[in-house]
Amino acid sequence: MPTGTDQSTTGRESADPRGVPTVVVESTGTIEFASDNWLDRTGYEYDAVMGHPIEEFFAGRDGVAILESCLPMGGSVSGGTFDLELADESIERVHVAAIPEYDETGAFVRTHCQFPDLSARLDATTSHVLRYRLFDLAPVGIFQTTVDGDVLRINPELAAMLGCDSVEDVLETYQDLTTDLYVDPSTRQEFLDQLHETGSVTDFEYEARRADGASIWLSMNASLTGQLPDGTGVISGFVLDVSERRRHRQELAEERERYSTLVRQSPDGIAIVRDGRIEFVNDRATDILARDRSTLEGRPIAALTAQPDRLPDCEHADDCLEGRPAIEVDFHRPNGSIVPVELHAAAIHLDGQPASLYIFRDISDRRERERHLRVLDRILRHTIRNRMTVIRGYAELIANDPTADVADLAQIIVGTADDLVDLADMEREIVELLTDRPTVEPVDLSAMIDRVTRRARRAFPESQLRVTCPDDLTVLAIPRLESGLYQLVENGLDHADQDAPTVTISVGGTDTVRIRIVDEGPGLPPTAQSILEGAAEVDPLFHGRGLGLWLAHHAIDRSGGSVETRTDENGTVVEIELQRL
Repeated sequence: MPTGTDQSTTGRESADPRGVPTVVVESTGTIEFASDNWLDRTGYEYDAVMGHPIEEFFAGRDGVAILESCLPMGGSVSGGTFDLELADESIERVHVAAIPEYDETGAFVRTHCQFPDLSARLDATTSHVLRYRLFDLAPVGIFQTTVDGDVLRINPELAAMLGCDSVEDVLETYQDLTTDLYVDPSTRQEFLDQLHETGSVTDFEYEARRADGASIWLSMNASLTGQLPDGTGVISGFVLDVSERRRHRQELAEERERYSTLVRQSPDGIAIVRDGRIEFVNDRATDILARDRSTLEGRPIAALTAQPDRLPDCEHADDCLEGRPAIEVDFHRPNGSIVPVELHAAAIHLDGQPASLYIFRDISDRRERERHLRVLDRILRHTIRNRMTVIRGYAELIANDPTADVADLAQIIVGTADDLVDLADMEREIVELLTDRPTVEPVDLSAMIDRVTRRARRAFPESQLRVTCPDDLTVLAIPRLESGLYQLVENGLDHADQDAPTVTISVGGTDTVRIRIVDEGPGLPPTAQSILEGAAEVDPLFHGRGLGLWLAHHAIDRSGGSVETRTDENGTVVEIELQRL
């Protein structure tokens, strides 16, 4: 039991406000000490308590009972439940524990009366005060409204969100939430439907109208929390201004859409590779590789090429092409063909993990052009060397033989030089055809054939050209198709056996347009037919008519057309098919 209490224990300034509210009563029954938290909980001032009998603070006969409890006999701890009268004259039922204190001689000195119920009362009061402080100071909007759209309570933060100077302004401005707050009234009904269905709504976003007419986006968490006396439902909740977040989200969505559009519409194939396996390909990549996306994604990329050692691994920076020239890699297609690509690579992070980004371009056309240009280079070198040998030989003969027929030899030299000029012109046309990559366009075929025949008549005035072609006939082709057609007509006239050769040009067809060119010559040799149909390349030893036929083939091919040749008893027949417009 307690054997004594010194001044530090009973002095008011030393009481712990966090302890149990306590009153110390002298043996005479008067109060000599009251803890701060007891005063706070009861509402009494210190001077109104000190020296007053303890029974004054209890109602009715409880005053006598508390006095008896505070003056215990026999040294035991006693107590009971009593009606405590608070400073505001209200009555609160409390439990009191009386702990007696004795001096060294065993004489009773005072009683420590503890009021544990008052701790709970203060906690409840404090919680109530905190709730109001949170309501006023919270950095989020807090509200109570009816389901009918009437505003009951809002906090200052929500008033500020709505552009109002005070809560009163909000109550005046927003008479009906459905029409005054919601930009789209149907959104309010959608919110109420969800609320009635589940009792609460989380992260409900809607466009709201501020007091100044501007719109903002709000995100709301709300619940049905009760009813008014007339039975109208009450909604309580929190609101956040998410306008900025929504703007960022919209910008991010637009950026992703732009990125997605760029990836989808990219003229190059795009693949993302991680741990050696393809995780993503765009549509262009499936076109280049001639495989479905389902057969590519998840597959080891090394399995698609016979040159896996050339594939860079950008998951390891030292093996990446970033900042270095692109490489060329050959990929397999399902039909066994090879597609050459120019590959660029970069290191990226996907979902926080390193990966390789491959951007590749089909360079089949480039390879074909390079191959054709190499062939053309060989032909030109061979032909120029031969022609210049002829020119040099006859020139030396003129210079060294005074008896030589200078006029005849000079004519040969001039003719050979003209051949070189014609060769140079044809070389220019072929190079432009191979390098410019013209696209098909609507072409007036009737006018084109008319120009071809007029040019042929100037070059071969003794020839006969018979033309049957409808007026205003339009096809899809490249403009240089005209050069190809002329080469075919010229070939028929130049290699005919007659002094006055005849070439017939007829144009017809229903779904497509068919051009038929027939000459009376000995027919095309198999090598020439193969060159014209694209089955063979020009050999330097067959350059005489080969370059012209080669030009004709590529002009027809790049026009999206096809060509067939045959030889019958009348001569050579060339048939060209083009798309009618």
